[in-house]
Amino acid sequence: MAVGAVLNALLMIMVVLGIMTVYQNPEMIQQSVPTLFMVQQGVGSKFMTPLISVLIILGAVSTAVNMVAAMVKRIHAGLAERSSRTETAGKISRTQILAALACCIADFLIAQFGLLTLIQKAYSILAYLAIPVILVPYVVHMAVMRFDTKK
Repeated sequence: MAVGAVLNALLMIMVVLGIMTVYQNPEMIQQSVPTLFMVQQGVGSKFMTPLISVLIILGAVSTAVNMVAAMVKRIHAGLAERSSRTETAGKISRTQILAALACCIADFLIAQFGLLTLIQKAYSILAYLAIPVILVPYVVHMAVMRFDTKK
């Protein structure tokens, strides 16, 4: 455990020092991948730039694969509870294939429109939807319960 603590401390120091090398650079704000920019500005950039690029791609691919697998498992389990059909072990069902395809299409569409754009639009919509769904029932509940003085 002590070795892990020391390694984590060293890695955090390296990250902080790396960020300190570029935090005043005005180009940093305009970068779509700040980690790659930080590596390109640092020591050993000729060696580290291809390495960090490969690591970013591997991280994205492994995240996508695990996300799709988790979604397929949840969707299939939810649909299996409703269905009375028995599944054969080890065989990929039609619902699993369709769920994987739907997740991949959704991921592709998110990538095409841009995740940040989607989040900016969705957060504003969700904020307005929260008013009738969360705020109004809460205020009504508080009024009926006389601000939690009535039990």
